[in-house]
Amino acid sequence: MEHKDFHATTPICLDKEPGWQFWFKQDLRYMVPKGNIYVGFDLPNGVDSNLNQALMRLFCELFMDKMADVHYQSEMAGLHYNVYAHAAGITMYTSGLSPNQPELIYTLVKSLFTISPTRSRFEEVKRQLVKHWRNSDSNKPISQLFSLLNSHLIPSTGTSQELADELEHISVENFRLFAETLFDNVYVESLVYGNWSTTQATAINENLKQLLSQSTRVSELPRVVKSLDEIGVVELAKKVEHQDSAALLYLQGMTVSSSQDNEIEKAYFILASQILAPYAFNRLRTEKQLGYMVGSGYMPLNNVPGLAVYVQSHDFDSKHLTEELNNCLQFFNAELDELPTDDFNRHKAAVIMQYKEKPTNLAQQSQQLWVSIGNKDYHFNQRDMIVNELQLLTKRELASWYASLFTPLLNKGIVVNSR
Repeated sequence: MEHKDFHATTPICLDKEPGWQFWFKQDLRYMVPKGNIYVGFDLPNGVDSNLNQALMRLFCELFMDKMADVHYQSEMAGLHYNVYAHAAGITMYTSGLSPNQPELIYTLVKSLFTISPTRSRFEEVKRQLVKHWRNSDSNKPISQLFSLLNSHLIPSTGTSQELADELEHISVENFRLFAETLFDNVYVESLVYGNWSTTQATAINENLKQLLSQSTRVSELPRVVKSLDEIGVVELAKKVEHQDSAALLYLQGMTVSSSQDNEIEKAYFILASQILAPYAFNRLRTEKQLGYMVGSGYMPLNNVPGLAVYVQSHDFDSKHLTEELNNCLQFFNAELDELPTDDFNRHKAAVIMQYKEKPTNLAQQSQQLWVSIGNKDYHFNQRDMIVNELQLLTKRELASWYASLFTPLLNKGIVVNSR
């Protein structure tokens, strides 16, 4: 175990300058010779078009393919890693025993600049990826509807079929040109958490900077979610080749200016989702017998709170399902009004207990810290703030807030159904 020289209870930013943020926390709780390193790359050249998004995802697949030997050796040494694409770029993640982990992350970062597959390997990995995207249309209808909803709310991200179309005719020469420029412009944010001293973390930061010194640093890319504030109820539909029909209804939080308002609204959505879940299941599946796949839940997107309720049915068409979902949400008004205080308090206590629950191991803790960084929760207290708001929330306040979403019909949301 490394010498303890870190006394803060949350990660601290050891290095912040334009295009670069480096966070560190020494593990003082689990006391194991392990750690986790996250390096997030925002890549403007990888997300500025559907074509480049497709190429960036192919880049990740080819990267993991190329590093297969490193992967085997790492696993044997008690180390693990992954590289995955997201809406703004790529994230690299390592975990396991701490002594050799910095060398692994350096090897991985260096390899980002040397991806040049053979023509045969390129064609095979591309074929598998295109096939995977094409097969998404054979997923369950409700899964397809959630994908459609996500692509509508995050319009900068292409759908699976759009990405497949873009990649279909790309050559290995096209890919090599893309790979050469992918990291020309980067915003880098990292987290090192585990059995390292502050001195060792500082060295990791400096080495990462040196490895990425040829890249031009740029501002962080915005995580944009389409706001429904002025849109009203949006209707989306998708032709689904399946014997079942499906529908879902999504309610989005308001655009808020202050952090406190944001936590208050999250508390409303989280508690409403908790109470709605058993009510919606009982009404839609048990009473109405609409189908076997029924559910509802809290659905945040890029830190914007939301709520979704959905159903997939073999016996009813999507129009009928949509009507039943609307009715369910409207009748839930009365359910909240009539809910016994003891039941309300029980639901509230369950949510509070969930949000106060501590991670049970170092990997869970590091993932929670990385999510906080992604949400700009740089005080690492958003969960505590939500708990505080939940503790203050009364049944009358929740019922009044929920009723304000209907006048008398749903004011703002998205209806998605199959056809």
